[in-house]
Amino acid sequence: MKKLFLILLGVICLCSCELQQNIPKGKIYYVGVALDYQNTNVNSLYGTLNDGLELEKALATNAFKVNRNFKSYPLYQQGFSHSKETIEKKSYPSVEHIFEAFDDISKQSTDNDITIFYFSGHGAKDEGSILCGTTNQISGRTLLDLNKIDDNFLINPTELKQKLDKIKGKKLIIIDACHSGFFRGNLSTAVDITKEDATLSQCYEKFFKTPMNVDESIFLLCATEYNNYSHEPSYMLYSHPHGYFSKALLEGLGWCYGEKGIVTHKSVPYLVDNHDVQGILAEGNPPACGISNHLSVDDLYYYIKTHQQIPLIKKGNDRSFQHPCVTGGRQNLILFDY
Repeated sequence: MKKLFLILLGVICLCSCELQQNIPKGKIYYVGVALDYQNTNVNSLYGTLNDGLELEKALATNAFKVNRNFKSYPLYQQGFSHSKETIEKKSYPSVEHIFEAFDDISKQSTDNDITIFYFSGHGAKDEGSILCGTTNQISGRTLLDLNKIDDNFLINPTELKQKLDKIKGKKLIIIDACHSGFFRGNLSTAVDITKEDATLSQCYEKFFKTPMNVDESIFLLCATEYNNYSHEPSYMLYSHPHGYFSKALLEGLGWCYGEKGIVTHKSVPYLVDNHDVQGILAEGNPPACGISNHLSVDDLYYYIKTHQQIPLIKKGNDRSFQHPCVTGGRQNLILFDY
């Protein structure tokens, strides 16, 4: 028993001492995609635009706080218009425009940079593909049936990874969509040791049996597992809803509506800026930092797990639960150094 205890203690120490990346000094590129799917037969979403707009500003203000250059590629679909003029705008989140943003970053990025891709919207259950651009530029078709989706509307995990591979530096994929756990794919086969049912042998495998060919330039943070859904509260109950995952993510970054680390589901008119973005960045280090001056992907993951306002595991027949996922393996990505 004593030997087992010592082994467990050693693993716990390793868990708290993951291999950190060098403190980042390069530029941050951000590609933010959010869609509400109005005027289609796919369910409309009401927190996605709040998620996307506020995360963009939360990251930008954090970057400014630590003297990091920040370049954003905002791609949002909002409202009922699907006219040719609408879908041809560079800000329209079609697959073509998203890939054009990646191509533009690949021409500028260096090994010291971090590229963040964020998506808030629908995810398909077959392979986790994300549903982009409710009208396709090539075919001119408007999305009508989630069960009969034109492939031109979708980006699957493999396609996304192939595009990110062309960008220098570290890459972080953040997905708030149903079945987003599919994006873990072959990024790592290591177990998520933060799950409640992880065994001692699985913890060992995370640190000592991670495949050597794992791509450690790409990191992942997603809302739920591959076989589960991502949720947002009812728009009829709240005036300014967020997805549960993205709300906790924003809080972990220090985004707030007047109190450090607190994001509500209510409209706060006096906190809305000229770009219709609600909220501010709190003073001091973001809550997810804990006692550290570094904010990493794992820090955000642990914060989301302990602060999201929805159960992590299924309770009875309740479908409203979701367990976020993070990239397996030994390395951890530092985003900001305060």
